[in-house]
Amino acid sequence: MNYLVKEDVIKKDDQNGDFLLVNISIEDDCYYRVTGAAKFAWQKLSEGLTYENILDEMLKRFDTSKDQVSKDLNVFLDDLTKYGLISKSD
Repeated sequence: MNYLVKEDVIKKDDQNGDFLLVNISIEDDCYYRVTGAAKFAWQKLSEGLTYENILDEMLKRFDTSKDQVSKDLNVFLDDLTKYGLISKSD
């Protein structure tokens, strides 16, 4: 499965090394803070990698089980979809 970052999403770095994502076309000023392993997942998502490729890259990078990485990645992608930051593309 593929995910696309919506055109109206901007990334704003903060002073802690994390960053915020905001969809500027949404009027409610909703910011999504990205920290930890999610920063790596966002980078790969922004590069256009598929879900499977992001999962593989995360397994190479982080010392944890495939089940845990998959669960965490799914939660992250579901949140981004819910907040209008990405969309699913088949």
